[in-house]
Amino acid sequence: MLGKPFKLRLFEIKIPGKITFVENDFYADGDTLTTIDTPFCRLGISVCHDIPFPLLAQPHAQVGCKLMVLPDAFSMTTGRSHWKLLSRIRAVDNQVHVALVSSARDETGSYDTWGHSMLVDPAGKMGQSAGTAEELVPAIVDLQYLAAERLQMLMVEYKRG
Repeated sequence: MLGKPFKLRLFEIKIPGKITFVENDFYADGDTLTTIDTPFCRLGISVCHDIPFPLLAQPHAQVGCKLMVLPDAFSMTTGRSHWKLLSRIRAVDNQVHVALVSSARDETGSYDTWGHSMLVDPAGKMGQSAGTAEELVPAIVDLQYLAAERLQMLMVEYKRG
C-alpha cells in the first residue's frame, strides 16, 4: 500500500424533498494529510468533500505536491453546481494539477453520482473529461508546465500561515 487517504471533512446535505445525507451518521473523519512520493512527483490525496476547503488543499502544495488526486462522489445537485468550479479553483490557488476521479453514474442505485472525471492544469484549464458512463480518460501531467507556471506567479510561496 502506497498511502491511506483520510477524509478530513465529512459531507452533509439536506435538500427538502430531494436528498438528505449526513456522513457523520456512517463515518468518522480523519486528521492526517496523505502524500505519496512517486518516481515522477509527489502527489497529494484528498477525499470528496475536502475540495471546497482551501485550507485542506494548501498543505499539499506546501509540502511539494505537484498533483492532487481527489476521489469523489459528488451528487447530481452538487456536481452540476461545483464540480468544474472547485477543481479549477484548487488547481489555480495551489498551482497543482488536480485529478478529480468519480465513479460512473448508476441511475438504478440509491445514490446517483455526477461522474465526469477529469484533469485540470495549474492555470485552471480543464483537459478532456469523462462522461457519465465508465470511461478511461487519457491525460498528461506536464511537470515542466507546472514549473513554468509557478515561476510566473508565486502563489504557494506568498501564502501566509
